[in-house]
Amino acid sequence: MRKTKQQACFTLVEVISSAVIIALGVTFMAGVLMAGQTFLQQANNKSTAVNIASYELDRQLVKSYSDLEEEMFGSDPVVYNSEVVLAEGNST
Repeated sequence: MRKTKQQACFTLVEVISSAVIIALGVTFMAGVLMAGQTFLQQANNKSTAVNIASYELDRQLVKSYSDLEEEMFGSDPVVYNSEVVLAEGNST
């Protein structure tokens, strides 16, 4: 059966090239989504760090200077206490 000019069809090269282009687009979109997830996690970590620092700063601003000095140095001003206590009461 002969094809006339009105009967149009795709060649194998056109089908393969369009499949490759679609695969590249899907791969690109997956990369963009993974990069977005990474940036979102970094922003969440920075936000948590800022919140902890803000809480600690507010907590320290309420105290008097003598209380801060005693907390930092303990009873002996020569020895520095490097332990930080977070809002939950956990030591790090």
